Amino acid sequence: MKVRELIDGIKNLVLTGTNNPEISGLALDSRKVRSGFLFAAIPGTNMDGHNFIAKAVSAGATAILCNVLPDQRSESVSYLVVQDVRGALGEICSRFYD
Repeated sequence: MKVRELIDGIKNLVLTGTNNPEISGLALDSRKVRSGFLFAAIPGTNMDGHNFIAKAVSAGATAILCNVLPDQRSESVSYLVVQDVRGALGEICSRFYD
């Protein structure tokens, strides 16, 4: 499924980077990212997924869902910036898994 299909209608989302890559899976854990995955960088109380964006990209993520853009970005990756990563991820999961 293409990124644009997954994010259609999500409010206050800013897309930067590659326009419309194909997404083959979703991951919350950077260790589970495979080529073509969307990685959701969820901020938490003990760990912040934003700290693992570089690892997810090096594992093959083609899209990153985050609330803060990383300092270093890959030109081959789409960055989906939202205020509420969890809420946006719920909508994306619903579309991806139908």
